[in-house]
Amino acid sequence: MQSAGTYTAKYTNGIQTVSKSFEISKASPIVTISDVTSGEMGNRKATLTIEVAGDENGTMPGGTVKLIDCTSGSDVDIPGATAITMAEGRATFEWTGLANQEYTVKVIYSGDANYNGVTATEFKFDTTKQNQAALNIGSIGTKTYGDGTFTISSTGGSGGGAVTFESSDPSIVSISGTTATIHKAGTVTITATKAANNTYNEVTASVSLTVGKKTLSVKANDQLNIIKGAAMPELTYTATGLVGGDTFTSPSISTTATDTSTVGEYDITISGGTLANADSYAVTYTNGKLTVVNATYTVTVTNGTGGGSYSEGQTVTITADSRNGYTFTGWSSSDGITFANSTASTTTFTMPGKAVTVTANYSKNSSGDSGDSNGGSTTNNTNSNNDNANSNQANTGESAATDTGANQNTTGTSQGVTSLQDENNVQSEEAKPYLAGEEGKSGWEVIMTEIEETSNEVNQEPVTMTVEMNGATTIPANVIATLRGKNINLVLDMGDGIIWTINGMDVSDAQLFDIDLGVTRNTDVIPEDVVDGIRGDNNSIQIELAHNGAFGFGATLIIAFEEGDAGKFANLFYYNEETGKLEYMESAQVEEDGKATLTFVHASAYTIVLSNEAMDEGTVASVTDTANQTQDSTQAVSNEVQATDETSGSVMAIWILLGIIVVVVIGGTTIYMRRKTGKEEE
Repeated sequence: MQSAGTYTAKYTNGIQTVSKSFEISKASPIVTISDVTSGEMGNRKATLTIEVAGDENGTMPGGTVKLIDCTSGSDVDIPGATAITMAEGRATFEWTGLANQEYTVKVIYSGDANYNGVTATEFKFDTTKQNQAALNIGSIGTKTYGDGTFTISSTGGSGGGAVTFESSDPSIVSISGTTATIHKAGTVTITATKAANNTYNEVTASVSLTVGKKTLSVKANDQLNIIKGAAMPELTYTATGLVGGDTFTSPSISTTATDTSTVGEYDITISGGTLANADSYAVTYTNGKLTVVNATYTVTVTNGTGGGSYSEGQTVTITADSRNGYTFTGWSSSDGITFANSTASTTTFTMPGKAVTVTANYSKNSSGDSGDSNGGSTTNNTNSNNDNANSNQANTGESAATDTGANQNTTGTSQGVTSLQDENNVQSEEAKPYLAGEEGKSGWEVIMTEIEETSNEVNQEPVTMTVEMNGATTIPANVIATLRGKNINLVLDMGDGIIWTINGMDVSDAQLFDIDLGVTRNTDVIPEDVVDGIRGDNNSIQIELAHNGAFGFGATLIIAFEEGDAGKFANLFYYNEETGKLEYMESAQVEEDGKATLTFVHASAYTIVLSNEAMDEGTVASVTDTANQTQDSTQAVSNEVQATDETSGSVMAIWILLGIIVVVVIGGTTIYMRRKTGKEEE
């Protein structure tokens, strides 16, 4: 496009030339102004930008612009802004040293060859910064010494200025960034500041924070059950609530109780102490108590109830267990106990100043006797020395077997040992036991000598001494007494796959007796329905021991099963005659040779159930309801049979039918084990 001016145009058509003049006028531009203010209060500056926009099809305006200050109402040239050169339609001027106020300026554009000049274009701008909106610190909540770090936040303000936080006392609460850390109890002011920018002034907000004291609980520890006459214990305390590395030491702690104080309760008082950072804690003290009591000792009751802890001089009441097939013969003790009535099943004694063991003793009734567990006598002893034998039984505690001769009451020489066995009388020559592999060393006297001459330290592996019982079943009390306290495993091979093992370290100091370890398989003492409830589809065995009552030690029994039972579990159940229920004792896996090892401490009725999985206490509980239902069902069948008998007279047919039902219910092969009555102390 041509610049503004007068131009002549010529046209020739070949015959003549025609000329014509024309003019291109200057355009009028559009002038605008903008500002950016900055700088500190009282020393602001404004960057003024003037833009001159020309015709969109024309060239960019050139020339200069002039700025005039007309804030006061008078036009005043702005120094340095009287002739600002345009470049690409734009001119920029930085006006400094301005006050905080509103300014008015005029722009005069000089124009150029193509654009007309423009005057008196007025523009206003404000150099005063604005205040920000209110700044708020987020909720801090309550704080206590010992609390962890916490975060501070803020809301509100205006613009993009950064926010910082400051504590008035960093020794109480210090701040790093937005994370505050508590150092001790006290009160601080936390201030948030949002920085100013070109538009907004700085703004602040503050909150007061009180860090509460930590509760420190100091308690004197109780000293309970101090034996009368004993030295007073060291008095101690417990401090709860200390923070970090703070410490609490040396409180004043005391009691009025002394070594000679009578039985009763006494206060333990506590106060004072040295506490690190004490200003940050609120200390509470709690007194303790000290009790002085009489000494207590343990009463162990074998084959009865009434055991427990008693003080010297206290009256102890004991009751013998009731045993079917046995007659209670009296109480005995190796601890010098004097019973109020040693022949009464329930009696008393005065507790001495030591632990004691008392034993209820029994005699086994002969076949057909109706023994009285409360002290009644037996009546069917066929020996002419019946009265004497019964007298001996009453004086020997836990007796061995029914008297078969006048010399059965031979007493052993060891202290606390009662022996009813005369080896020459009770055992035949053929039944003498002997040391395995040494048939020449036979008889209990020889074996006892071997035991006496064998010594072994407790912490060493036990010495094993194997005795072939050779048909004998009873181990005399004096042999057990000799074994007592020695680290010797006495292995008694009874034959028929029955092997007992007794370790001398397990033999107690209580009075000992002859023990008949004879075992009879396949008995039926335990009712079939009780065994069926536990056995299910598994096989079971019952055994009977010739011995009566507790052993006085633990003995392991190796019992042989079928080789096909290897890998199964032998589950031992004790039959409680009082409740009529089986009680789980233990499980042992059958080895490859078909043998399993079980532990016994007393003679009772037992059954062993062979199962693929080990049983437990839950096995008994799980079948209780089933057993009860079976009992109810059996009773219902019995009632129905009775009714039918009364009405039809077909007694024989009904009993045949009932027999068939019983056979079907029992099913499979049934083998039972039984031991004599007498249960382990629970």
